[in-house]
Amino acid sequence: MPKMGEREIQRKQEEESAESSHEEGLEAGSRGSFTSRGAIPPVQAKVAGTAQRSASERAFGEDERTHRVAERGTSGGGRPLPHFDRIARSFGGEHAAAVEGIRAHVGGEAAEANRALGAQAYAHGDSVAFGAEPDLHTAAHEAAHVIQQRSGVHLKGGVGAAGDAYENHADAVADRVVQGQPAGDLLAPFAGGAGGDKAVQSKAVQFLGHKLGEALPEGAEKPVYGEDVDQRRYSREQYERMWEQEQGRELKTGEKDTIKRGCIGITANNIAGGGNPLQYAQATFGDFDHAHKFMEGKNKELHEMRANPQQAHLAPAGEYIVFAKLFWSNQKEGDNSKPDDKAFLPDAKTGRVDMTGYKYKAQPGYVNFDYGFWDDSTQSFWHANHMEYRDPAQAKKDPMKVYQSTKDHFIRGYIDFDRIVFGVALASNYDPGKAAIDTASRRGG
Repeated sequence: MPKMGEREIQRKQEEESAESSHEEGLEAGSRGSFTSRGAIPPVQAKVAGTAQRSASERAFGEDERTHRVAERGTSGGGRPLPHFDRIARSFGGEHAAAVEGIRAHVGGEAAEANRALGAQAYAHGDSVAFGAEPDLHTAAHEAAHVIQQRSGVHLKGGVGAAGDAYENHADAVADRVVQGQPAGDLLAPFAGGAGGDKAVQSKAVQFLGHKLGEALPEGAEKPVYGEDVDQRRYSREQYERMWEQEQGRELKTGEKDTIKRGCIGITANNIAGGGNPLQYAQATFGDFDHAHKFMEGKNKELHEMRANPQQAHLAPAGEYIVFAKLFWSNQKEGDNSKPDDKAFLPDAKTGRVDMTGYKYKAQPGYVNFDYGFWDDSTQSFWHANHMEYRDPAQAKKDPMKVYQSTKDHFIRGYIDFDRIVFGVALASNYDPGKAAIDTASRRGG
């Protein structure tokens, strides 16, 4: 990035002001809470749109692999179905009793299985697996699949298909539950039954992004500002559409305003819908590997807490994620044109970096920071060139661009910066479990 002119410096000062105002009175990192196989069970997929259909076809192309993955994600005792009371009340009668026997698996192995299947959730016999804590519609949809399987449904290869009759039925049942209406009449055709083979019926996901260096699948958004092997360049509007498709909901006005803040906004929106990313960091590290390992440990603790009946109600919503910040080391008053070789160095034992002395100062004449949100599903960082300009003419001449960059591309930074830290925060506004991950290829196995 070239040296900044006066207008660009003013723009970054506006961003700095917006960021630092959220951090007044807060220290970085101080934020608190916020079967065994006999008869093989089926796997059913709920899909909508080209992106979901292609994800489903990829995930369910190998039936044997699908069943192995599904069984791994539903191993262990599980816990009661989320939203049990509302679902049981809507199902009514014998179906309410059936819901009581459903065992739910959330996060951990269930999340890994869903990612490998390209799914948000799936039903497998009397068990359901969720990538993360489900909303009411998703939980009811999977409960309907369990009722179907108990009645003896038979699917080709034991794997559900996008848009099949069972998927449409599960959607209709879930719609009734969300509306607070009885769904017993819809479930009546599946009453009784001695039970059939286990199937895998899953709710497929859409992609926010696709791995760099690979051709975009048919139907995916083409980056309007072009792409290279290590970066794709999308418009803000494209990013918002893809985010909404993946997360399954519309962005609120305040969330869109947050995204317009550029690199700050993308990271802040994913973490908590707004604010300064640093204020949410539970820890900051000087290298990516330390941060990623810490994130995995925190998520393991979180999933174990949710699986414990005595602790589940204490577990916060969300999943831990990694984000990065590029900045200038010299934060001293007066002339700070030279790097401070002793500032913001990682602890030799823990790798942690103390950010309490950071004051948002830039190298004179340059940009003062750049944020990136790490997307584990595509192994890339999401960031931006700058905020959305308020002046329409300026915004048209120099539009905000959202970058999807490889880790190496992002962390090499620009001449503006000489430091980078990686923070770990609990993301309550973004569900990584809804990002389709091909776990086997990601791990090279």
